[in-house]
Amino acid sequence: MNTHNHNLKKLFLSIFIFIFSLFSCSNPLTQVSNASTDEALYEDAQKALNSSNWDLSISKFETLSASFLSQREVRFKYAKALAGKCGFNFITLSEILADADLNSTSFFSYLLSMWGNKSISPSHCTLSETQMKLIWDGYTASGEEQLFMALLSFSKMGMYLRTKADNDENLSLGDGTVDAGFNECSSADTNDTLTDSEIKEVTTGLGLFIQNIAGVSSIISSSLDSEVTSLSAVCALLTPNPCTAINPEDITPEAVATMRDLLRIDTIGIDTCINIDPTTCCP
Repeated sequence: MNTHNHNLKKLFLSIFIFIFSLFSCSNPLTQVSNASTDEALYEDAQKALNSSNWDLSISKFETLSASFLSQREVRFKYAKALAGKCGFNFITLSEILADADLNSTSFFSYLLSMWGNKSISPSHCTLSETQMKLIWDGYTASGEEQLFMALLSFSKMGMYLRTKADNDENLSLGDGTVDAGFNECSSADTNDTLTDSEIKEVTTGLGLFIQNIAGVSSIISSSLDSEVTSLSAVCALLTPNPCTAINPEDITPEAVATMRDLLRIDTIGIDTCINIDPTTCCP
């Protein structure tokens, strides 16, 4: 990568992280004064969040009144606590996004490799994603929120893949490589297959990543940027296009099938299918 361009991406990343930190310090208590129990619970939730005590923070957020939780920054912090529980680290992942080198690996193999031998909970990434969507029901997404969602969906895809495609080693935590017994074409609920529901989570992760990375593309590596462009081009050849879905309930059985095909293509997915027609990768 050109050194000048790389340094510019690092600068943009530093600015985003600085803005992220500023937003994290805002105090909704100065905007809305609900019951004192809400104020106390929110303070406790923030303290637990800042100390990475995800379970305690989540429990405090879940006890807040609906009206207090509906404040934009309160809900965003709740999303951050859920993301922390799933295994997400904003600073580390921001740096990974800026330095990602996919020249010798495929997009989905790279995502899976990030989570080898790590304790993760992909379902909490889904819960965090849901909170972000609730925010966007009432607001236009900010740059900070788009960056958070891009990183979250990037992580969610890799985590769902790792739990089923890489769990033979390290007491089921995997080693960052695909297990020999994994079968992306099967929908059976086993340790080495992805159910249709799990495929939908990978699919929405892909759609949300592509949708939101466009808003913060200045901070991603040229290698990742090129890979996303190639991936979008392949997706456009598939019907339905799995790169555009962002809600599980909107994903048809046909879209699930095309996503399974995509995961098997050697240049994009985590398997070795080299058929010219990607829709023939899964029988």
